[in-house]
Amino acid sequence: MEKEKANVPLGLAEREVSQFVCPLKELEANERRTIAYLATEEEGRLRKLMAMGAMPGLKITMIQKFPSYVFKVGETQFAIDEEMAEGIYVRLER
Repeated sequence: MEKEKANVPLGLAEREVSQFVCPLKELEANERRTIAYLATEEEGRLRKLMAMGAMPGLKITMIQKFPSYVFKVGETQFAIDEEMAEGIYVRLER
């Protein structure tokens, strides 16, 4: 039995979600947000992010964006590449 597909165009759904979350890589230095979710299809990448403490609900602070993305969770800092930074989504507070 096939699952029914949503009748919402993907572009519209992405715009709706983008009002509430954004990838970590879009934050400015010293910006602090709450991790909303991790988005990656690679199990190894997901495990690495989780091992770094990037878990939904935790606070994350962007330290720098160049030459690599450096963020802080708790009292620990981590450096990651752009692909990894694209997989961490944070909540936009209004």
